[in-house]
Amino acid sequence: MTTEERQLVWKKHMWMGCYTMYQRLVEYLSQDINFMCVFASTIEATEVDQFARVIVSIFNCAHRTTGLIRHMIFNEFSKVVADSEGSVMRGNNVINKIEGVYVKQIGAQYLKFVIGDLISKIATDTKLNLEIDSRKISLTDESDAMLGGLNSALGPKTLAYDSIVNVEEIVAQNRRKLQETAQAILDRITDESVIDQMPVEIRQIAATTAECAKAFAPEHMYPLIGGFIMLRFFSPAIAAPESSSLLPPEVIPCSRAKRNLVLLAKLCQNASNGVLFGAKEPFMTCMNDFITSNKSKMNDYFTAVSTFQDPEVNSTPKRQGKIQMGTSGRAAGSALAAMLKDSSLSSSGGGANGASTAGNGSSATATIKRPNFFTKDHKEIDLTSMDLQDLFDLHRVLDQSMDKINIKYRSISYKISSEWSNAADLRTKICDLLKELGPSPKTKNTRAKAKEAEEEVLPDQTPIIGSERAFEDIMQILEKARFLYQGPNNKQDQPVFYLIVNRIKAEFLDNVNPLVSYIFKVMDFAVQKPYSIVVDMSWASVNSDLKRAVYTHLPKLAKIFSRKYKKNVNNIFVVHPSAYTRAVVHFMRFFTSRKLKRKIVEIYNWKDLTKTIDVENILLPETSKDYITKSYRVIKVNAKGKKQERLIKFTPNSILNIDPKTKVMSNEKRIDEIEEIISAPGSPEFLMRFAITEGAVAKKKNPLVFSGAFSSAKDLYLRRYICNTIQERDSVLQDIYEMGFKGHWMKANPEFKVTKVNQAGKHQERVFKLTIDSLLNLNSNTIKSETSFAGIDTVTQDSYDPDIIYLKLKGEPFTRKLFCHGNGKALAGVLLQELHRYSHISKEQEGLEQNEGDLHDVYNE
Repeated sequence: MTTEERQLVWKKHMWMGCYTMYQRLVEYLSQDINFMCVFASTIEATEVDQFARVIVSIFNCAHRTTGLIRHMIFNEFSKVVADSEGSVMRGNNVINKIEGVYVKQIGAQYLKFVIGDLISKIATDTKLNLEIDSRKISLTDESDAMLGGLNSALGPKTLAYDSIVNVEEIVAQNRRKLQETAQAILDRITDESVIDQMPVEIRQIAATTAECAKAFAPEHMYPLIGGFIMLRFFSPAIAAPESSSLLPPEVIPCSRAKRNLVLLAKLCQNASNGVLFGAKEPFMTCMNDFITSNKSKMNDYFTAVSTFQDPEVNSTPKRQGKIQMGTSGRAAGSALAAMLKDSSLSSSGGGANGASTAGNGSSATATIKRPNFFTKDHKEIDLTSMDLQDLFDLHRVLDQSMDKINIKYRSISYKISSEWSNAADLRTKICDLLKELGPSPKTKNTRAKAKEAEEEVLPDQTPIIGSERAFEDIMQILEKARFLYQGPNNKQDQPVFYLIVNRIKAEFLDNVNPLVSYIFKVMDFAVQKPYSIVVDMSWASVNSDLKRAVYTHLPKLAKIFSRKYKKNVNNIFVVHPSAYTRAVVHFMRFFTSRKLKRKIVEIYNWKDLTKTIDVENILLPETSKDYITKSYRVIKVNAKGKKQERLIKFTPNSILNIDPKTKVMSNEKRIDEIEEIISAPGSPEFLMRFAITEGAVAKKKNPLVFSGAFSSAKDLYLRRYICNTIQERDSVLQDIYEMGFKGHWMKANPEFKVTKVNQAGKHQERVFKLTIDSLLNLNSNTIKSETSFAGIDTVTQDSYDPDIIYLKLKGEPFTRKLFCHGNGKALAGVLLQELHRYSHISKEQEGLEQNEGDLHDVYNE
């Protein structure tokens, strides 16, 4: 393989025209269900969750998500029967994941309407105990709750226990409460007036599932509908209401409430599919009568949900509005029902166009034509509401899957139907477009997962993982990372711990046992009394891998730490907060009491810590004290091969080259001046080639070659950077693509000349320069200060002179006065827009979505 073949080359048209090209890509994918089905079949298991989220996002833009799901359901049933497989719509199936993501989006308000009040009451009731596993009964707590003040009057608790209370009585009482509470939930869900309010899209999907099940697997119709309605929709919200926004952010269920919700989710789920509890969970077998008694109610409910007056199959339904029940009902998707009723089923070679014998085992053959669930009206796709990261992931996954897709198409090349002919044409268009797009700016995040110990870690045991040598090796890695350490005491002589977020790696959380031991080693001896934590967000980027690891493993960690960790934390200082702050708050709330919100103090300038910690005792990393918001610490190699430390930071239309020591900016380049970016797979190094300016010396030497010294003239149009990681290189590329995607930013003026009035009343001439996440205060080319958009409290214009702006920063008691020299309205407008954008990003970061795999772990606690 040649050097050129091993290179990754991103050319100017790729990022400058990425909006149009991604728009075409989304249009192509939303045009043909056959291609999507083949595409979905090539997705690796590790990519399924991400793929489902991306596909829902894409088809939402095309207003075709419901049609996609209904087509895929039909395809899934056809394929399973054609291949004589034993199960349908089970496990880590792509269609299941897509259904789960979609119903969570469109059914959020309905979910609150149906069970919001019930679940909120259960989640906040600290005295309610529904535990029926005698092994998990705390006799002391239960006796106290049942006897009230009687124990204290009788003296030693054992007297009360022996004479009044035993475990069997507690279990019997909890069993009755569990049945009553679960029945209340099911009664509410199945109420006819509640069914009337269900979003039409959910009922359409349920109807398609029901009709396919009648044809292919009639004996499993109700469990299959229940698998969609309950397992994908209601059960996740019951088990983890915070992940479905059923609880306000400040409400944190206690461990008992969480257990209650899990038990209720288990019971409601089994009642929905009619599965009795058995040897796997013997303590739940006492609930089998409850499941049996509710079977008829749940079957009637599933029939009602899937039988309704449906809009025509080929029209796109409105998302709002009440669904009117017919007097006798008409099956949703009646065209589908008729086709399935009148057709015997046979295989036609791949499941997309036909299926084999099902249900009663008859062998008659016929071909089923797939119903058209899509509207004929095609709307232009607007990508502005899409998360750009979803498009990067789509680009990456599709690029990786094309070889597999081509192989699949060759295996079905004998098909002569127009459906597959159209899909083949579409495949050609997508291949051509991928060549035009070039490599994805986002590479697959790979991280080695060390094996966790099979033994559950207990607070009073030394954790064990694999071998003693492996455990020690991981402990050394954690100590070397120095992401958690103790500093000198504060002014009240209380311990202070530092959590450096940018040093935390996802694999640390994957190795739970060593992590617990390390935290015990650092903190345990000092948390007997009040203490504080300084959470350093400087240079932090909470990526999806870290978020997923946090959500997966943190509940397990929370059980391990004793109450003193939560009770005695006095303050949590979040230094240099950003849009990622809420994700970190989510991380911290597992270790704190319900009063967490009052304990969090946001610090926008690290020097503000001196109010509680002496300056000489503040043990932040030096790089945090020199913090500039989102930027990249890189090594720049100049024309003579000399390596220089630099910061790369982006404005809305340019790239800044900053000396981290002097804070001087030099050689600012507009994004549209970058001609191409060259790197290599697996390399953190990249080369930027800029448009050759007049007077620059153009050498004929191949610019794609990294080796060799450059002439001084080359410094004008070539820059060689070395990042710390491949992920950081990708982040630089993604920021460039984002600016190309939001092309309107290119026209914006990111600089404003102002006269700043300081506290002493002195007037200072400054330039305010907008970056993608902050406001730079410049004196010539030197950065005097930087204010994150997260740190701006209010922006107001003077009521008499709109050219005067008052800028209030968080944590400061005074307001800054700015004279804007004719740009007051423009500067105020841009700052207010960025404040709004920051608020939106913060809300997105707040929720760490719980996927189905996580829910499976919750159910099996």
